[in-house]
Amino acid sequence: MSPREPTSHRTKNSAVIPSEARDLYIWISGIFTGTKIHRFASGQGFPASPEMTIKDLFGRFVEDLPGERPTEYKNMPKNIAVVIGSFHHKEAEEMIDEVRDFAAKNDLKIVKETWVPGSMEKPLALKRALLDERVAGAVVLGIIERGETKHGLVMAQAVTSAIIGLQLDLMKPVGVGILGPEILPEQIPPRVRPYARNAVKALAEVLQ
Repeated sequence: MSPREPTSHRTKNSAVIPSEARDLYIWISGIFTGTKIHRFASGQGFPASPEMTIKDLFGRFVEDLPGERPTEYKNMPKNIAVVIGSFHHKEAEEMIDEVRDFAAKNDLKIVKETWVPGSMEKPLALKRALLDERVAGAVVLGIIERGETKHGLVMAQAVTSAIIGLQLDLMKPVGVGILGPEILPEQIPPRVRPYARNAVKALAEVLQ
């Protein structure tokens, strides 16, 4: 294949790679970052080494490459969703404000905000959000306060398990900022904003 005679290349997974060399470079750069292309290159029959970069692999086809990630992808906002419980509404507003503030300063774009009554409704809302093709990841916020029984503890375990399952099934990261379980009322105020910020910060780091 040469720049003068572009042809399409079909991978083993039947994904059609764009025929133009520059388009191919941009396409593959949108999936892989840094040097983590060894497995892909080897699997498609390209000569590759663990140290090989995208530029090494496609450099002979493309002139004046703009580095390992093309400028088209640099500093692009990453679309995220937020799912938040409304039972503790005042604290929830503080949490979502913290997420919005962090997102605005760190190239994250909130494209979907979903309010639900409580924690048990969060997994369904989260799944709907993650199935949106625009969404790269999500943040789940809320509070599971201590009650007279162990209901909150059981609920927290079920919700956490469901969230982890959705991450693995849909291959999209989720930052969890749920206070509790069994948190006491006096423990809530100083933790509201830090939990929310840590959740969206963790998501941002995974999406880099």
